[in-house]
Amino acid sequence: MAGWLTIMKSIGAYITGWGACLFMAWIGLSELWRWCTTGALLGLFRGTDHLRRWQLVTFESDPFNFVSLLTVYGMVAVTGVTICAMQCLMIRRWWLKRPAQRQ
Repeated sequence: MAGWLTIMKSIGAYITGWGACLFMAWIGLSELWRWCTTGALLGLFRGTDHLRRWQLVTFESDPFNFVSLLTVYGMVAVTGVTICAMQCLMIRRWWLKRPAQRQ
């Protein structure tokens, strides 16, 4: 029974890793696409009334927050795509190294 638990934990960790890297890549790339098409980025900001609001920020409206959001979303996209590529290479390496099937 302990062997099955180990197998299930490793499969769960693998699937969770794929989900996390795909989510990171999707968030980063979708925000970069928004920037390319509209020129604005979506950010969560706290107002003077201490409520948090999602708002679109352009370079003309708030240059400091725009540049910081662009940097963060760029790093998130690069990290997500890099982790996805590394996992694809690990799968490819495992697939090429698998033992030959007996006939």
